[in-house]
Amino acid sequence: MAAVGALGAWLLLGTGESSTPCAGLLADRRVQEALGKGSRPGMSCADLGEAIRMATVADSSGRHTSGQALAMRRVLPALAEDVERRADRTLDPGLRAPVAHALADYAGDVHALLGAGDAEYGRNGASSAGPWGSDDGYHMAVPRNELLHVVRAVSDDPLAYVAVRDAQTLRASAALADVTEGARGFGLSAPVSSSARVLATLDAVAADVLRSRDSEEAKDWRSTVVAKLEDGPVQPASYADDPVRHLVGTWRSALRSAKGEDAFPALREQGVRLVEIWSVARKTDDKTLNGLVRTGRAAADSAYDDSLRSLG
Repeated sequence: MAAVGALGAWLLLGTGESSTPCAGLLADRRVQEALGKGSRPGMSCADLGEAIRMATVADSSGRHTSGQALAMRRVLPALAEDVERRADRTLDPGLRAPVAHALADYAGDVHALLGAGDAEYGRNGASSAGPWGSDDGYHMAVPRNELLHVVRAVSDDPLAYVAVRDAQTLRASAALADVTEGARGFGLSAPVSSSARVLATLDAVAADVLRSRDSEEAKDWRSTVVAKLEDGPVQPASYADDPVRHLVGTWRSALRSAKGEDAFPALREQGVRLVEIWSVARKTDDKTLNGLVRTGRAAADSAYDDSLRSLG
């Protein structure tokens, strides 16, 4: 799933160009260690972004190696600090597409970190912690706030925002689809809460982007995001054949039906809407459905407020 999301992100975004030097990042030892021979003094920001992509992204298997996960673990804090140093709190345009591609490639790790409910990621978020292995490859963790600010910085490019959001839409849908039949209590509510938190965090990122723009710029950004998020098959797969594609496709159909000024606000309901679609597909009873919707909405509202405050 990560490989599919990442490939789509890179095809969508392309490589970009920039003449602005990234001297601070090139001088950062963490970046130099992460990129190895891929780091060259005086390279352009676009070339640096490509080097970051090459050092961090998995092959077609979607499984990250220890070296790739360690490179991502080193690069993200350096990027976060570079953003913090800049008066406009953003990244050079040449970095946005390849960094967004890398974030999409680590969709599972990003989901766990922004969802803020995974103890293993909490333990491994300290600066001294390295990557760890599992059955699906190696994983990495960084402090949530650092990741949040990097996601915000790449999102000045609406296509970069879409790349990250598409990857998280797939990951949230997979988390819901993975819930076993007969699950109860925490096993049922945890993926609802974490998915709602992640998507609402991306809503907060969008809100912060928009409040930094004038009305025409904001309108263009919103229009681009909605148009790209609507892309996909018109007819969703059945839940029995492909649960993830059913959830994503049905949600996209609902987004397409929200026309004009209603389309972008519909994103704020994505987490809850996915829960509703999933619950209907599983033939969940009304009482359980209503409880899950309340859980998702409460998690989303809390994450949105917390994230927007952190970005402010």
